[in-house]
Amino acid sequence: MPKIWTYNDRSVHLQKREEMGQFSLGWTVITLFRKNAIRFNETWKPERSFRLGECMGNEAR
Repeated sequence: MPKIWTYNDRSVHLQKREEMGQFSLGWTVITLFRKNAIRFNETWKPERSFRLGECMGNEAR
């Protein structure tokens, strides 16, 4: 059963870039790169959450 919150008794004001909710069902991200094209962020591990805009890696040189 989904959780439902109502705010009929007050106004909700959000600042620019302030979080207003979360998506908890998960996403699948598929990326394709040439072999050895990038060096992935070393903190990324299987099953680890990451945030929108977080650095995926850097161009391998």
